[in-house]
Amino acid sequence: MRTPNSSQSRPTAEYLYVANEDAGTAVALDLSTGKTLATFVVGIEPEGVAISPNGQWAYVTAETSNSVSVIDTKKDSVVSSFLVDVRPRAVAWAPDGARVYVSNEISGTVAVIDGRTHELISTIPTDGASGKPVGLVVSSDSPRVYVANGRSGHVSILNARTLRDVGVVTVGRGADLLTATGARGQRRGIRGKAGR
Repeated sequence: MRTPNSSQSRPTAEYLYVANEDAGTAVALDLSTGKTLATFVVGIEPEGVAISPNGQWAYVTAETSNSVSVIDTKKDSVVSSFLVDVRPRAVAWAPDGARVYVSNEISGTVAVIDGRTHELISTIPTDGASGKPVGLVVSSDSPRVYVANGRSGHVSILNARTLRDVGVVTVGRGADLLTATGARGQRRGIRGKAGR
């Protein structure tokens, strides 16, 4: 396993899925033994990985091939792959698993995918198409997606129902990663990387 780039465990935290950028693979690890259970050939330079809320699907982005690979975690196999805009980075699932969001950094967009059929639904420009989206998170009640737009210093707020960018919050240059917190989605925490 070379250059692990991103990882996420299933909701039960029994297995860990890791995107290996240099190797062009993703791996499934057994957390109790540390052993590799499966290796998956995915797109070129895999970057982000996220597990569906029910634990069945792992989505792996690949920034050079502009693709997303879908791993069936029950069968340990890649069951689908599809193209998105340029340089997909992060993946975030809606809490109900109905939709998946992928940030496309160079295109300045977010891909919206049907989490059940694994088909592209729409592509949303962020920050007036001047954003360079990296990190994203879906609110716990699913109506909003927050997208960190890197060097623009903004976080876009997307309406998950209308599939539109409805506003931005200025957070500081280099906002790449973020997370949300709070009961019933009342409070939001945003972390930015300064100085880029």
